[in-house]
Amino acid sequence: MGSKKKDEKPEPAPKVTERLEKFETSLKVPLTQPEILEAGERCAKAVNDLQKVEAELASIKKQFASRVEEIEYEINRSSGLVRDKFEYRPVKCHRIFDYINKVVREVRLDTSEEVHSREMTMAETQMQIELEDRNEPDSGLNEQEPE
Repeated sequence: MGSKKKDEKPEPAPKVTERLEKFETSLKVPLTQPEILEAGERCAKAVNDLQKVEAELASIKKQFASRVEEIEYEINRSSGLVRDKFEYRPVKCHRIFDYINKVVREVRLDTSEEVHSREMTMAETQMQIELEDRNEPDSGLNEQEPE
């Protein structure tokens, strides 16, 4: 019946000649016509997007360059004020024609300091005659007579 004998050796396991292992790797695969067209459309869109982004970048660079220039101008202006400890501003002055000494003097009204003095020119030495006193009322020459 099916009893094994003690003297018998077990059958040897079959000899393995192959083994199967699944994996993926990157290999060259020809593209189909629809895949080529799709890649071309993506490329054209990417080129367009790149041009837009580069234009935006150029615009932003210009804006920032302008801001940098403004800040550099303020730094230069302010550092000049600190260095020089003065700046030029409009100041109200009087020009005084001294006919006795034949001198023209310019005096600041804020500090009463004389800022400039020079000799009068020949034309300036001629005193001007006021024909009318501007503070007095008209002499009536231009008034109409009552009817």
